[in-house]
Amino acid sequence: MINEQTAFPLIPEDLLGELNRRFPEKCAELTMESKEVWYQAGQRSVIRLLIQISSEQRDIQIRSES
Repeated sequence: MINEQTAFPLIPEDLLGELNRRFPEKCAELTMESKEVWYQAGQRSVIRLLIQISSEQRDIQIRSES
């Protein structure tokens, strides 16, 4: 997966922070429609992917500076 991520644009920390604030990890509520649960899960899935890619980008940057 590293090869796919090396071509991915650098992800700013402040962007990740804002996305985490707007779309926090949370449990579904019993009153939610199933479509809404899946929609929110999809939003969060994208944020988790960006966090993972950002972490790997930082690791690559640290290794290249050493």
